[in-house]
Amino acid sequence: MDEFISEPITVDYDEERMAPASLRWRGQTYAVAEVLSAWQDWHAPSYADHARSWIHRRHRNYYVVRTTQGPIFEIYLDRAAGKRDWVLLKRKG
Repeated sequence: MDEFISEPITVDYDEERMAPASLRWRGQTYAVAEVLSAWQDWHAPSYADHARSWIHRRHRNYYVVRTTQGPIFEIYLDRAAGKRDWVLLKRKG
């Protein structure tokens, strides 16, 4: 069962691989062993269905990563309106 977390994290991003290399959450660093899946979300949130402008859309890059320590996390980079915030959305399992 997935555990919903939705907390800010710090991510070291590997520009060469174009993928997260490690993440820091609650004082612990997790090295990324493998990116299991990745996708982008540019959809408007359900509360903004009436607003189809690009400014109201989500601009997120999602990753499901397996760490060398074992846990699998779903994380995303929120790129909306000049933001560059990483969020740990779920611990998979």
